[in-house]
Amino acid sequence: MVGKQTKEIDRYKHRVLELDLPLTSNVDPYKLRKELGVPDYVDLGYFPMQRAVVVFHAARHANEFSDEKGIVSERPIDVTVFGGAAFKFHCPSCNEGYLKRDVHDVDFVIKSGYGRKFIRLLTLLGSVYGSRYTHYEQCPEDVEFNSMGRAWRYRVRAINSIEEDGSGIFGEVDIICDKIKLRHAMDFTETLKHPQENLYTVGLVGMIISKCQVIDMAKKDQLIGSGEGWRVLPYDLIPGYAVIGMERKDLKDIYALFNDHELGEGPEEIDVKKLSKILGDKKLRKTVRLNLEFAAESVDREQFADMGEPYKSRISERIKELLGKLPESTEKWSSPWWETAVETPRGL
Repeated sequence: MVGKQTKEIDRYKHRVLELDLPLTSNVDPYKLRKELGVPDYVDLGYFPMQRAVVVFHAARHANEFSDEKGIVSERPIDVTVFGGAAFKFHCPSCNEGYLKRDVHDVDFVIKSGYGRKFIRLLTLLGSVYGSRYTHYEQCPEDVEFNSMGRAWRYRVRAINSIEEDGSGIFGEVDIICDKIKLRHAMDFTETLKHPQENLYTVGLVGMIISKCQVIDMAKKDQLIGSGEGWRVLPYDLIPGYAVIGMERKDLKDIYALFNDHELGEGPEEIDVKKLSKILGDKKLRKTVRLNLEFAAESVDREQFADMGEPYKSRISERIKELLGKLPESTEKWSSPWWETAVETPRGL
């Protein structure tokens, strides 16, 4: 198929981007994976994961890229991923078997001050690595979003999936600088110092915290009516409302992490001391403990009836072991103790 593809990128104003077909690739993501030291178990069958590997490679060589403004960066750009993609990189169980799940979005964390340089790098990928890795900052909403002086969050568009006819579907890519502002802020400055050591992710502790701060409120009747009543956490807050925890997809990621990693201080172990230090924040500790307790109990729920052994016992034992070593949380709040006005990145 040769010609132009047009794909909707703004569902309200129906703006489109155009690329020549067929989409091209000048690199082999599997070879780049080996060069980067990414484990072979990482399933690159998902195009967003291929794109992530290409971005890692480009960031490592950012000082070799240039545009009309000159050299993109005087040094390589340190970049990591979070959310579902991070679990794919760290957990074999996320790539095959019962705990495997699809990842449709990949979002990035970079050092503060490198936002504009990283965007410049991304917009060059299509011409260097092939059109399937094209990134755009042409949507007016994105340009406005990126120029509002946040300095901690940016957004571009990229191909998230490739159709059978060879065309691509565009989606948003979030770029976070240093801190992710979810229900509780998370600082990833340390993990950005040595991306490869953490398999280009925010690290096991960061991955646990990012998933275990999924928390919200909903009317109890509506929640039960929707079939999501099983997610109610044991905390009484506002009459008529329930505090709810992780979704099934989030639990699957957490289960994969605990299935594949023991507690300890090694590079691929869950560092209790590091996690305990971060949970010195009492409000974050309350959220994380509630979700971990919920995760430990949920292995026996009908939603995971097909998980089977030895998954269930191994996962439950390790989560309970971690809970036993973390600080207790006895504080009580009569209103949400988490940030309620947040826009969660799509890749989480």
